[in-house]
Formats: sequence, C-alpha cells, structure tokens
Amino acid sequence: MVSTWLCEIILNHIAEINLQVERPTEFQVHTKADLIQILKELLRTQKSLLDSSTIFNLITSRNDRVLYLFYSQIIGDYDRVIGYYFNDSRYMDVVNILTDAPFEKVESMIYKFAPVLIEFEPEATIDMLLSKPRLRIAKLLPTILRYCTVLDQQSQMTELPADVNHVGFDFNGRKVNYAIKYLQEHIALCESDQSYGILESSAYHTLIWLLSKYDETDEKETIKFLESIIQKLNDGLLTVSLDREYILRECRRHNRIRSVALAFLLLGMEEEALKTVISFDMELAQSFARECLHPTKKKKMWMIIGKYFIETENDIKKTTAILSESNGILQIEDLLPYLPDFAEIDVFKDEICKSLEQSGAKIDNLKHEMTELSESAENITQELEGMKKRGYNASTYQRCDFCYDALFNKQFYLFPCTHAFHSDCLSKRVTKFLDSSQVANLKSIEDQLKQLTLRGKDTDKKAASLQEYLQKEIDGYIAADCPLCGFQMIQALVTPLITDEDEVEAKS
Repeated sequence: MVSTWLCEIILNHIAEINLQVERPTEFQVHTKADLIQILKELLRTQKSLLDSSTIFNLITSRNDRVLYLFYSQIIGDYDRVIGYYFNDSRYMDVVNILTDAPFEKVESMIYKFAPVLIEFEPEATIDMLLSKPRLRIAKLLPTILRYCTVLDQQSQMTELPADVNHVGFDFNGRKVNYAIKYLQEHIALCESDQSYGILESSAYHTLIWLLSKYDETDEKETIKFLESIIQKLNDGLLTVSLDREYILRECRRHNRIRSVALAFLLLGMEEEALKTVISFDMELAQSFARECLHPTKKKKMWMIIGKYFIETENDIKKTTAILSESNGILQIEDLLPYLPDFAEIDVFKDEICKSLEQSGAKIDNLKHEMTELSESAENITQELEGMKKRGYNASTYQRCDFCYDALFNKQFYLFPCTHAFHSDCLSKRVTKFLDSSQVANLKSIEDQLKQLTLRGKDTDKKAASLQEYLQKEIDGYIAADCPLCGFQMIQALVTPLITDEDEVEAKS
C-alpha cells in the first residue's frame, strides 16, 4: 500500500513539472529525469507488492507511454506491450519483444501477430521464428499463406508504392522467398539437433508446395530437396511419414517434370520416373537406370532408353553408346529385334563380335561345368555300388540296441556304425519322428509287402521285383539313418526323457 502511495506521489510530481513549465530549465529536466529513474527502480524492486491494475490506472491517467511500456515489460505483461506497439504500427519493436521474451509467455501471440509481421518485416520475422524452436509448423500455416498471398500480389504489380517494401527481397536487394528459407532452415536445424524442436511432416509437405510453386525453371532447389528425402529414405534416416502421392500431385500441378520423376522414385516406380524424364533430360534418365538396385528393373530401364534412341531419335550411334553406358547389362542381342530392317551392320560390328566372344566363353564354362557334374555323378554311382557290395560282421552274441533281445531271433537291420536293431523295434522307434502322411505311406507299403509275402512260391519274377522295390521303400523310411547316432538322435534332444506314455505305463 505504501509503495503504491509513493508511486502516486512521484507521478504527481512528474505531472506538475510537465504542466507548470513550458520551457523547463536544466535543473527541472534533471529533476524530472531523477524522479523517473527513482520511479522505475521502485516499480522494478516492489513489483511483487504492487497491484498492477492500480499502477496501470495511475500511469494511464497521466498519459505516460514510456512508464506504461516499462511497467508492462517488467511484470511480463507482453499482451499490453505488444498490443501497444502493434496498434502503433511499430512492427519491428513487436518482433524484438517476441524474440527476447520467454517462449511460454508469447507462443500464442506469435501465432496471432506473425501473419501481419511477416508482411511488413519478413526478414526479422523469420529470424524471430527460427529463434523459437518449439513452434508448431501447422499453426504457422496462416503466416506462410499470408506471405505467399502478399508475394503473389506484389509480383503482379508493375511498380510498388514508395512506402511499401517488397517481401520477396532482403535488405541488400537480393531475391529471396522467406517462407521457403524458414522451412529449409527449420528442417535442417531439427535434423542436425534433435533438441532443437519437433520435426513435423507438415514442414516437408508445405516446403514441397512452396518449392514446386516458386522454384526457378531449372527446379534446382526442388530437386535438391527431393534427392535429400530419397537419400534419407534409403539410409533409414527419415523420421517423418510423408504423403508421397501429395508430393507427386504438387509437382505435376506446377509442371515440374524433373521433380515429378523424383516423386515417382519416392513411390518406388522407377520405370515411370524414367519414362517421365527421358525426352526431357536424358542424363537424368540414365542416372535413374544406373542407380536402380533391382537387376530385372535395371535391365528393363536400359531397354527403354535403348528403344527410345532407336524408335524416337533413330540414332544408331547413340544406341551403341548406350550398350557401354549400361556396363554390360544391355547386350546387342537385346536391341536387335528393335533395329530397322535396313540398319547398317558395320555400326554394330564391334558389339556383335564382343557378344559372340562372351557367348563362346559362356558355352565353354557350361561345358566345363557339365564335365565336372558328369564326373561327380559317376563317382557317386561307383560309391553307391561299392556300398551295396560292402559286408558287415555281426556276432551271434550281439543284441538289439532297443529291446536287448538276441539279434538273430528276428529280422534285423545292421548299420555301418555297428548299431543293430530288430526291424519291428526300429519301425516302432522311427515312426515317432515321421509325420502323419509318411506314417500312412509306410503302413500302406507294409500291407502290400505282406500280401506279396503270403503268396509265397507262387510269386513270379514281376512280383519278386515288386517285393524288392517295396522293401527298399520301407528301408528308405525306417533305415535311412541310424536312430542312435544319426539325425534322429538330434531330433530326439527336444523330446522329454519321460513321456506321457511312460508315466501311464508306470502307473499301471
């Protein structure tokens, strides 16, 4: 209360000096300056004890703008300061205050005033926006659209009024699009420093729209931006989700041919990209074919380029040059069907000779491979024949490794590893590792073999050969590998030592 009363006294003294003296003396000027300094220090030190509405009423009643703005700033009432400067058309002061003020207190005011500020102070406004990394691009779209509207209007004017600054030029008179500049620098800062701010897909989409609309005819900036997106996508560094069809639509709408081709690449449509640009920029088309990673697509793209030179430009020499450009992917025999009937063979003499040499080398390699395969097959056949004639010894005291009964009591199998099993024991054990279809086939073969065996002496040679064939089939199912030291033992590692059947048997 005392501080407020003291403020009022000082304000009254300042007002008296202003009213009583038309031409103040040097003493009065110093007195007034001292009073103002004392009041500012009082307002600064006692701001937590003062009632802001009362102080504002005291200051406004005396129409002191300087003290009004000073007190608004020290208490953080940026609405009053910015509103005052804005209504007074002092846009540069507004930009300076927004730049220096804490982001949390002026975020909403930036979104509110930026559309007007960028019209009158575009360069300073962009610098201010870049100093606030947490701004949302989606909320700045009205600012960008307003800038584009003013830029379009000024571009249609033959001459601007003397008091109007062109928003498309900087202080040095150089042509610049501040909306594009802001988004480019914003994206670059977000990508280089993750703590700078959140990178939004709307930043990419808006920049594509601006570049496709305002870029030069060579599409330099648009191509550079799209190539950077493709590179990030290939490297797995793209952190936002892009609407690639939207990018294609915008590039098409503004007739950006090279950019349309790059948009097709973003969509994974390499052939469409090449066809779009082949008649417009052959160097770019060839770069698409060289950079394609899919072998089949790569050859197809080189075929499109070769056919273009033959059918559209009718240039045989350029066609032969394409063969070397493709690094061997495209051969002369690929293009022969498309050559005109009366094409001179001399032009292709070197390529044809080279192709024949390559074909001869391939034939020699195939012959060599066939010889090696024949020798390998012959060696395998000899080994199989040797294994059929190889004999194994079994002792009369040897027992079945499953049931431990005498081995010679029943029909048995003897493996090269010296493990031996009764045929029924082996069949019972091995069928656990067969699937249902294999078990069904095995049972069917065993039934057929039993029927042939029951016929006994009545079997003819044909039946005997069938019986031998069926026995080999059974051997293939149950005796292909030793169950104790072969692949079946590896499969058995996942089988519990005590199965459900063992538990049931133990309980019974």
